[in-house]
Amino acid sequence: MRPVRLTMSAFGPYSGLEVIDFEELQERNLFLITGPTGSGKTTIFDAISYALYGKASGDLRTEETLRSHFSEPETLTEVHLTFELKGITYHIHRVPKQMRPKVKTEGFTEQKPEATLTIEDGNPRTVIRGVSRVSSKIEELLGINIEQFKQIMMIPQGEFRKLLTSNSEEREKVLQQLFDTYIYRRIQSELNEQAKTLGSDIKGKKVQRDTLITKIKCGDDEVLESLINAEDKFTEVIIQQTKWLIEADQEALDKLVDVLKTIEKDIEKTHKKKGKALENNKNLEDKLQIAEELKVQEARSEEMEQQQQQIIQADDPQDIGVFLMLKKILGLENLLLLKLLVV
Repeated sequence: MRPVRLTMSAFGPYSGLEVIDFEELQERNLFLITGPTGSGKTTIFDAISYALYGKASGDLRTEETLRSHFSEPETLTEVHLTFELKGITYHIHRVPKQMRPKVKTEGFTEQKPEATLTIEDGNPRTVIRGVSRVSSKIEELLGINIEQFKQIMMIPQGEFRKLLTSNSEEREKVLQQLFDTYIYRRIQSELNEQAKTLGSDIKGKKVQRDTLITKIKCGDDEVLESLINAEDKFTEVIIQQTKWLIEADQEALDKLVDVLKTIEKDIEKTHKKKGKALENNKNLEDKLQIAEELKVQEARSEEMEQQQQQIIQADDPQDIGVFLMLKKILGLENLLLLKLLVV
């Protein structure tokens, strides 16, 4: 919110009409109001606060005490504030409760409080009337109530001390409304829920991890065994120790594989030698069988030779010729049969 013009009539120590043109400050958003005591510095804060919320900036100043004691009875106490917010111009006019002279008769009558908010948001302009309706609209526009406005937007004499000395919960509420931190509260809430979910997941993963760790077979490795049985399991150390154990086991396995390969080669050589020996043994048996058969054949040949000689010695030459012819045809093996035929 940026104030543009403030008009006060019979307000506080100002008996007449006073106008403050804030546009003279141009783009200066921070300014200081100074002056001697009683010169009306706090009255300016009261006028702005009253124009917006219908209440003075200080707790001790009520609506009834805002009227100037130096003004003429006919002069109406009123405040008009023009300000800009997000590129839109707003005009607020308020009249506090006060006693004013009667129009037709002597004496005074009570002036009821009035409030009008005009918003330059189009053609026609939006006009809101009524003290409560205007105050509610202002809180909606600014996002803060009168107490927060006094603590934040203005720093009257000693009032800022309340923000500094207020407890954490009150200060948090003020700052949340001031900086519109609702979206951040939602983000924080969602992050807290995610943190709870992740915490639960981590707890479950930790149980699963510890279960798997206890299944590690550590053999004779006492260091690894102590790490596994510890209440607080240092995963990285256990993993490293397990890697070393696996490497040692792998090295031993490689050696056993080499030994096994050597044994397999020896077995293969033995099988080859056995096969060769069996083959040689078979050949020897074949040779022995052939030798036996030759012996038998030689015996038969001798017998047949003898039979042949007996036939040759026969007296009939005709039988000898027939014998020789048949021998040529039938072979020596059938000499016995030949002899029988000739006879």
